[in-house]
Amino acid sequence: MGQSLFGEVRSVLAEPWSVACFERLCGWVDESGHSAELIAYIEGHMRRWPAVRERVVPRAWVARMIAGEVCPGARICDALVYGSLGLEDRAAAVLFASPSLLNIRYVSLMANRLTDACLEALCEESAWESLHGLELGYNQLGGGVAVLARASWAGELRELGLGGCHGVGDFFAEVYAGSDVFVRLERLDLSATGLSVSGLEELTRARRVKSLRVLGLGYNPLGDEGAAIIARRARLGDLQELDLWGAGVGESGRSALERAPHLQGLRRLRVN
Repeated sequence: MGQSLFGEVRSVLAEPWSVACFERLCGWVDESGHSAELIAYIEGHMRRWPAVRERVVPRAWVARMIAGEVCPGARICDALVYGSLGLEDRAAAVLFASPSLLNIRYVSLMANRLTDACLEALCEESAWESLHGLELGYNQLGGGVAVLARASWAGELRELGLGGCHGVGDFFAEVYAGSDVFVRLERLDLSATGLSVSGLEELTRARRVKSLRVLGLGYNPLGDEGAAIIARRARLGDLQELDLWGAGVGESGRSALERAPHLQGLRRLRVN
């Protein structure tokens, strides 16, 4: 590694965290041919920067990994964001198995063409032991969401997004209620998943529901009956945000939520 480049990298690492600084580092890693020396130096000196999901794997690197290449530079990244790009199951499976992503903390693959087959590969191929957030909304998922409970990293998840995956709501509610693995889950998005009143009943009976801080249930057929279930569940007392927008909640349902003692700490309640 040339001394001039070494000096530039050292200068950037001395600056406060910013997306622009990180993008410059990625550019240098790319130009160096993913030099092991450069990557190790950046890794060692970047630890004082916060772990933020804006530290995203460049899309060019993602494309290379899908093609089967190894991109060691991904070790300096925290997040993989590859949404609305027509990603299909076979390409996703290659990506999941990439050794370049072992340190990844947040993955968003929203609005692609992923099906339940992708979930099998995700749970069997990936070794994302540091994974804290997974966003799979607006894909063609179904009952296969049950396999998420088998993933080695499921117990570390803090965030899970399945919003817009029509039909998965009740399936996931059953998995969540019947499994002990999602013990650290704090944010759960099940909006527009077809979650029914009976599915909500099962979901909110689970002991681990107490860990939830943000719960998205909008655009599901829940109505006032669903609101009443939430209003009765004292285990939801640590919720900070609750989204029931478009879920058919009327005045009586809104009133029940607003009067519920355990929901007085809500910072945000969306009901229309």
